[in-house]
Amino acid sequence: LLQFQHNQIFLDCFGDGKFIYTTLIKIPTSSPNHEHLLPALRLIAGGFEIDGVVTDLNGNLFQFSENFAHSLGYKFFELHGKNLLTLIPENQRLIWLSLLKMIKNENTVLPLMQVHFKSKSGQLKSLLLNNSILRDKAGNPVGFTTICVDFSKLMSIILNREKTGQLETIIAKISALFTQSPTYRLDECINETLKIVGEYAGVDRSYIFLFRENLKIMDNTHEWCAPGIEPQIENLQGLPTNIFPWWMKLLMRNEIIHIPKVSALPEEASAEKKILESQDIQSLIVVPMTKGENLIGFIGFDSVQCSKFWYPEDINLLKIVSSIFVSAFIRKNTELSLAYSERRYRTLFLLAPELLVILDEQGNILSLNPAFKKITGFDIDNFLKTPFSKLLPEEEKASFEKNLITCLRGNKPESREFKIKARHGQAILDLYLLPLLEKGKVVGIFGMGRDITERKALEKSLHQVERLKSIGTLAGGIAHDFNNILEILLTNYSIIKESVRENEEVSFSLQLVRQAIERGKNLVQNLLTFASKKEPKFITLDLNDEIKHVINLLQQTTPRSIFFDLKLAPQKIWLRFDQVQIQQMILNLCLNAIDAIKCHKPQGKIQISTHVMQNRPKPFKGNQDNPTGYCLLEIMDEGVGIDPETQKFLFDPFFTTKSHGTGLGLSVVYGIIERLHEEVIVDSTQGQGATFKILLPLAKREYLEKDEIIESSQKLITPTKGKPHILLVEDDQVLSKMFAFILKRYGYQVQQVYDGRKALRIIADDSKKIDIAILDFDIPEVNGWRIAKKILDTKKDIRVIISSGYLTPKIRHQIELEQRVKLFEKPFEPEDLLAYLTDVLNQPKEMV
Repeated sequence: LLQFQHNQIFLDCFGDGKFIYTTLIKIPTSSPNHEHLLPALRLIAGGFEIDGVVTDLNGNLFQFSENFAHSLGYKFFELHGKNLLTLIPENQRLIWLSLLKMIKNENTVLPLMQVHFKSKSGQLKSLLLNNSILRDKAGNPVGFTTICVDFSKLMSIILNREKTGQLETIIAKISALFTQSPTYRLDECINETLKIVGEYAGVDRSYIFLFRENLKIMDNTHEWCAPGIEPQIENLQGLPTNIFPWWMKLLMRNEIIHIPKVSALPEEASAEKKILESQDIQSLIVVPMTKGENLIGFIGFDSVQCSKFWYPEDINLLKIVSSIFVSAFIRKNTELSLAYSERRYRTLFLLAPELLVILDEQGNILSLNPAFKKITGFDIDNFLKTPFSKLLPEEEKASFEKNLITCLRGNKPESREFKIKARHGQAILDLYLLPLLEKGKVVGIFGMGRDITERKALEKSLHQVERLKSIGTLAGGIAHDFNNILEILLTNYSIIKESVRENEEVSFSLQLVRQAIERGKNLVQNLLTFASKKEPKFITLDLNDEIKHVINLLQQTTPRSIFFDLKLAPQKIWLRFDQVQIQQMILNLCLNAIDAIKCHKPQGKIQISTHVMQNRPKPFKGNQDNPTGYCLLEIMDEGVGIDPETQKFLFDPFFTTKSHGTGLGLSVVYGIIERLHEEVIVDSTQGQGATFKILLPLAKREYLEKDEIIESSQKLITPTKGKPHILLVEDDQVLSKMFAFILKRYGYQVQQVYDGRKALRIIADDSKKIDIAILDFDIPEVNGWRIAKKILDTKKDIRVIISSGYLTPKIRHQIELEQRVKLFEKPFEPEDLLAYLTDVLNQPKEMV
């Protein structure tokens, strides 16, 4: 860069060994520093092929460059000495003669000329001449010099430079279009790019095809059409690639398909030629789009109205556009994948049944998913930006803080069960914490809590079931022995009661003993019923009678300060029920009421009422009415009452609020009613007593017509006549002595046996007269049922009684099927046994 006559110019010099040629280009701007223009200016100057020519005033050549001679087809020596006019076409010689005349004028400035020179072969070559006068030392003109430039090459360079500028502008515009646009505008950017390149290239249609299904199918995804050209995108969907075999072969090799003339396609491209000609395509170019080594699609440019040849610089533009498109698709797919992943994880976060939480480094809640509200009942917004430990009870906070510190150190603590506060109590979470790392630094904590509240309840229930199973096994095991003990007490009670009838003090003490026996009996029944070890025996009975029977027993031992007020329906209330269970249910509810009054005040009332109604009353649930109606049993006390929280667990096994209770009484009541598909309703307020309401279906009419009705009546016991012989088989010697004492007292002859084999020998001895055999079921060696079957098979005139402290439902059912066998389950009243003996011995022989 030089300063010349106050103008900054670009100067470039080169020579051919004889002459030095100089190019001067004026810089149009006034910037003091144009060094950044040097590469471009040198490119322009260096692109010219410049020749030098020197002539005298007559036009004789005395010096010229070798390139000048070569450009006209001559060798250097062939032109030396020739006149310049011999190289000029006839139609331009007059111009040159005028130019030679002008040289002689001192003030003449020769013009820049475009002239034709005649080559050796006679062809014309267009040159651009820059002429100047050659003078001697005196300043007189002696000739002129000419710098020649091939005009066609100059125009080509200029056009190429213009085109290069356009390409650079297009590339810059396209690049800016994609880098500055969001992903959702990608399709707009692609369509705009197809338009820009299509208009620049002068084509009729530009488009993109993408492959799918492992290159088996291709779809036209984007298209631009020049005005008047019909779009084809709708018709080019789901095309099988196997109809373009030649085309695909080239694309698979990552080759550009350049077809200047479709009509000139080779034979191997006949399939493609047919398809292209059907769309009136004359020329086209296709550039593959690849991701790494994988072909994903191609961009194409069609010419419909005329043929077109693509120059290398234009093909380079298409390669750049292809690369930009591929980058855009990768970006779009990446962002779509990220968006999909974000959406998927957001959906998982929102729909996950587990509690999901994100905490900051201080343990404050940043985010919670909707499961939080489902598990706790709390609104999420109330706990955001608050410590998670705020949800924990005090005893859990230290363990949580320990896990939090482990996470902040970048480690993963073991999952742990935590109780968390909930709107209606507590929930139990299996909580797992995980540190969130960014460049190796903990930036937060992710927590996942699985709600295991129900699982814990199920585990508790399972433990309860196992416990109940154990209780069932225990109940079956102890029932026999315990009932034997109760039978001894009950038998002795009966003996002593008859002896001290007139002594009030002893009679009162005996009533206390009777109460203890009843409680023991009820305890065993509760255990057996609760453990389902005793099948109910349904009979038709009067509920009012059963209530009176239970109350008579209770009144003997209940303090007089507690009064029973019976408001029973005037008519008989026939139920189809197990007699033991109905008494057990009434007794348990009454004992519960007695304890409630004792805890509250020294005296009170227990009101028991029964009401007969035709339809199911509210709030009892149920879809179908019993055709014979219902009985509503209500037991109301003036006790301490039951708070709402206790009512939730009232019927749970082993739940009790009493220091001396077993927790089985009310659960047995619930179990009995549940088997009837009915319910128990509790109406209670703390401090104001409680009312238990039970709806019982009345017996159906067909049961009332059968001779199965049980009514409480006075037992008839009379001394026997003729001293009947009784074989008493009982392994418990104390109990055997008690039975024998009572039986002998009423005139029976008793033979006591303590084992089964001896009993069988006595039965087999025909010399032994036996009227009735009383057999304990659980006796050594041969049980009572086997002995009974032996008697039934061989001794038709012997009546059999089997007694047992506990029988399985299966054995009891087998015994009850035998008409000649009577079953007495211990503990039973000795009076019941004596009454049965009186009844059966007074029957005619044929009925026995």
